[in-house]
Amino acid sequence: MNLLFVCRRNLSRSVVAAAIARSKLGDRTDVEIEAAGLFVTYEGKPAPVGIVALLNSIGIDASVHRRKALTIELIDWATLVLVADSYIRDTLHRLLPAYADRIKIMSKFDPLNKKKFASVPDIGAVKDPERYKREVIAPITRPIDKILGDAS
Repeated sequence: MNLLFVCRRNLSRSVVAAAIARSKLGDRTDVEIEAAGLFVTYEGKPAPVGIVALLNSIGIDASVHRRKALTIELIDWATLVLVADSYIRDTLHRLLPAYADRIKIMSKFDPLNKKKFASVPDIGAVKDPERYKREVIAPITRPIDKILGDAS
């Protein structure tokens, strides 16, 4: 399985999600992970210091992350494209309708959201870790646990 996490600028939400997912892989070789952004500036620059510090506080090193723009090659590579919000999903569905079946809002896989909002097809946005700090870790981790568990 190839997982691609996408947020708007590849600065925080996709960075945190990809770093958490990589940390959970352990010795698994059946899953590859990438992160990208829809509107990336300064491609190749590292993640913001605050995001690296947030991830370090939970034992994850994100210092190697470099900003990456979303490309058709990345979407084609991905088995599942997990986006941070409905704006990104809707934009990608409109621009790349052939890939719509693999583009999903990440929070849709959160077991807590599915129970509470079962009738809603896609639950809101993943909050920005830069602003909300540690309280967004669990809503990012739960969907990843579900996806990686389902993939094993």
